[in-house]
This record gives sequence, structure tokens and C-alpha cells, in this order.
Amino acid sequence: NLGNAYDRLGMYKEEVETYKQALRINDSDADAYFNLGNAYDKLKQPREAIAAYERAVALKPDDADARYSLAIQHLKTGDRDAALAQHEALKNLNPATAENLLKVINQTPVRTTTQ
Repeated sequence: NLGNAYDRLGMYKEEVETYKQALRINDSDADAYFNLGNAYDKLKQPREAIAAYERAVALKPDDADARYSLAIQHLKTGDRDAALAQHEALKNLNPATAENLLKVINQTPVRTTTQ
């Protein structure tokens, strides 16, 4: 599809727009939300990626890849608890992916706020 072509060309802004347009036509396409999240990740926009992955997971709760990607974005924003919640959900869906995610979570430094 066109979104994948833009991805291969490194044209991530165009990829985002393509998936957004597709979702205006069919807003129940979990795969399009997943791909939109991936494009936002490449643009280093974790909050937008989280929103897209959350919608993908809501539409397709057993999608281990979307849950893993959602957890990674939560880690990028410093939300370890949300990442751990996705780890818990993954345990029954895909134990190997859950184990890999836990390794990433444990290797990610905990952010602290300075007051």
C-alpha cells in the first residue's frame, strides 16, 4: 500500500498522512492504526504513537506486536507502569514477547524528576 511505500522511502510525514486518510474512511482498521503508530515512532513522536497503538490494541486486543510497541512508547515517555501493564497483558498472549519486553523494561533507566 501507499503507506508502506512511503515508509520504504523514509517519507514518514507522508506515511502518517496516508494512514490518517485511510482511517478517515475506515476507523476500525487495527493494522492501519498500528502502522500509524510505527510512522509516528519514526518521527520521534511517542505521544502520537501511543494514541495510535492504544487504538490498535482496543480494536485487536490480542495483537502482541501492538502491545509491545505501545509498551516501548510508554517507556520513551517515562511511563514504566504503563509499560509493565502491557507486559502483564502479553504474558498470556505471547510469553516470549512478554519476556523480551520485560528485559527491555528492566534495562530502561527509571526517570526521576528534579524538584
